[in-house]
Amino acid sequence: MNDVAITDLGIANMLLDVICDVLPSAILVYDRSDHLIYAGGQVQILASVPETLLVPGTRLRDILSAIFDGLDPNTLRSARSRRTVTKENWIAEQISSLWKERVEHFEKRGSDRWIQYLKRRLPNGYGVCIVRDASEQKNREEQWRIGTERIEIVEEVLDELPFPVCVKSAKLVYVAVNQAFCHFVGRSPKDIVGQMPSDLFEDAVAKRLEGAGRQIIKNGISVTSHELLAGPDGSEVGAVVRKFRVGKPGRYHVVTAMEPVSASAEEGHVGSLAVAVKPVSAQQGLALQEIEGKKVLVVTTDETAAAGASEALSRLGAETSIVSDAEELELFLSFAEDAGVAVDLILMDDELALSCAAAAKKHQVPVVAVDTTQIESDALNLVAEIFERSTTTRQPTPAPAPTDQMIDVLVAEDNPVNQIVFSQILEGFGYRYAIAANGVEAVRLWHDRSPRIVLMDVTLPEMNGFEACRRIRELKAGAVQTPIVGVLAHPFDRDRDECFASGMDDVILKPISPEMLEAVLLSQMHRREAGTA
Repeated sequence: MNDVAITDLGIANMLLDVICDVLPSAILVYDRSDHLIYAGGQVQILASVPETLLVPGTRLRDILSAIFDGLDPNTLRSARSRRTVTKENWIAEQISSLWKERVEHFEKRGSDRWIQYLKRRLPNGYGVCIVRDASEQKNREEQWRIGTERIEIVEEVLDELPFPVCVKSAKLVYVAVNQAFCHFVGRSPKDIVGQMPSDLFEDAVAKRLEGAGRQIIKNGISVTSHELLAGPDGSEVGAVVRKFRVGKPGRYHVVTAMEPVSASAEEGHVGSLAVAVKPVSAQQGLALQEIEGKKVLVVTTDETAAAGASEALSRLGAETSIVSDAEELELFLSFAEDAGVAVDLILMDDELALSCAAAAKKHQVPVVAVDTTQIESDALNLVAEIFERSTTTRQPTPAPAPTDQMIDVLVAEDNPVNQIVFSQILEGFGYRYAIAANGVEAVRLWHDRSPRIVLMDVTLPEMNGFEACRRIRELKAGAVQTPIVGVLAHPFDRDRDECFASGMDDVILKPISPEMLEAVLLSQMHRREAGTA
């Protein structure tokens, strides 16, 4: 009989050893008298318990006494509401818990270590205690708690802001809105979140919002503009609308904040940096045709990008200078301030944003931070987006001595859908325009209608855009030329090069947005009327 009992005990111990190898825990098994029967697994979790105690026959009281001696007194006090904990009281509490059918509790050791105890008393009086290191679990729970609290705080802060704020996903779906935005659109949060601009606004407004959102997600451009907003009750208010991208690649979001002009007089966000800016009212914004002569400072360590940005900005008539780091930026701005020279905008490589933010804020210069490649390839559009356009610049400046046949814009476009897009945008701006469906017709309409600017799609039938541009230049050789802007579907260098080689003055990419189109129209018309085209 004893041999059978011994054999059964050996098999049980063997099974427990296997379980201990699988579970990253220490396992203690004890009898009805609270004497140890088995101890195995990661017994080092039990801290300073000598191995001589972890043998069959040892009283659990002696093991608990050793555990208590290894505990941090500060931990014991914090766990017991700072009351004095004696050794005997602590051991008595632990022994009492061993006789409960099921007990689970955590015990903190040190500043960031947690031990979990799972105790079970079986119907036959035998008990099992599993001890494991739960530090990782508790740290995850703490991070989750802190993250949840942070989200709740951010939501409360957003709801307390007096102006509308919304966040859209990379697919332009609303994922967060504050109470002011809900009031602005006249809907509840549950009716907005999960929707797109086309679900909330009129088609023309929705297309503009979605077009701008896609550009911000794609390019990371931060846009600040003055707009006249209409609420659900029909009232209108001037506001500074700021749009910028947040998040990481693959998880970008667009944030839009609409601050009433009266509430934004002292300080705000320009680009993606928090910097102080000079007070700007809706009537004081820099019109795009006023960029000529403005001073733009390019900050980047990439010489190629700096040269490309400088060339592009010069084509707008802006004066540019280049610095490569925060120290040079501070020196430049200090010298400029001492000399009474105002810097109108800083175009900055986003990798230098953190180190250069302080200097920009100190000297109160508006900043936009962009990717290095953005500085080089899209400086024209960036400046067009950053410089505010006043409400008086929406209408084109009148052409001298117009006739009924003269038009402002000739659009050479064969795609019916794109023709509609151009028509809607140009009608909204109040321009007189005509549309040519092929290159031959474009040359004829240019000759007959004397447009102030030509938007030339390069893939036209009968005569492509390159040939049509060359033909127009031949017919108008020697005189002030009509600005011709190439419209490309793809940003291929060979197409851009051929546009300029054929005599075009600028290039824009499809899809066309109202902001993009207005920027190039105002810029090129101004150059033409100044006799520089």
